[in-house]
Amino acid sequence: MEQTKWTLRLDPCHSKDKASLCFRRSREDDGPDALSLDYEFSFIQPDGSWTNLERPFRSIFKRDFYNVHVLLPHEKIRQRKEEKSLSPVVLTDRCRIWQSDGSAIETGRCFIRTRLKEDTTAFLAFVEKFSTAVTSHSSAVLKIRSASLAKPSMSLNLSLKEGEGCQDGILLGIVLSQPETFFYCKCQLFVVEATGLKIECGVYEKFPIDFETIIGWKIQLRLTKAHLMQRRTAFLPDDVLTLQCEFTFSTGIEFERVEKTEFGKSAATERRSHFSHLSGKI
Repeated sequence: MEQTKWTLRLDPCHSKDKASLCFRRSREDDGPDALSLDYEFSFIQPDGSWTNLERPFRSIFKRDFYNVHVLLPHEKIRQRKEEKSLSPVVLTDRCRIWQSDGSAIETGRCFIRTRLKEDTTAFLAFVEKFSTAVTSHSSAVLKIRSASLAKPSMSLNLSLKEGEGCQDGILLGIVLSQPETFFYCKCQLFVVEATGLKIECGVYEKFPIDFETIIGWKIQLRLTKAHLMQRRTAFLPDDVLTLQCEFTFSTGIEFERVEKTEFGKSAATERRSHFSHLSGKI
């Protein structure tokens, strides 16, 4: 377009709780000193349609003009994924630009994909003597070792929620041994019945991880201790609680590249682990 060059940047970690979309004109193009353009941002939906983020913008772009036009709270992105209005796996952004005078231009599209290295692990965790191991005065602890590291990559702490009105709420605490190596963490918890049926009892997702202040997270299970004890035949055979834990971590950017440009007219292994019993809270 008028021999200009442009950059569209999607920054998932513009700040601790926001992503950003940035639109920039290169200082090294051969276009005019100033160019008036209209433009709009949109995200692709699972059905292939596009949803606009804002009304169209209009700006006069000089060389190396730079601005952050849209800030996206991570919570809003997560909510729209849950509502199925955004893909749960890949976030695809589109920026449409056209000249403000309404003249026709050649259309084109460019896709850029950023992959994150992911490590997924799934394991069965057993809390033996559950009725006495997890009380207001004791907890159960499990350390999970990474396949590539000699020391544990995380520790889990199963305890009762404290305070009035908690009704025997169960908390699972998660502490990463090297939080600075992770950019994203998702944990799904299931209680496994004696019949083998899995019941989801907790989900936690954190992106990005603020490793400068992180101590750990706590997930409250949807099933209370009282409920488990009332249905001990189904949930506590031989007084053993069985949890299936599925963790997914991203450990960094794998690659960034232009995937496709067109111009013209038109994986987890299952392990078994046991909680140990500790007196006192952690």
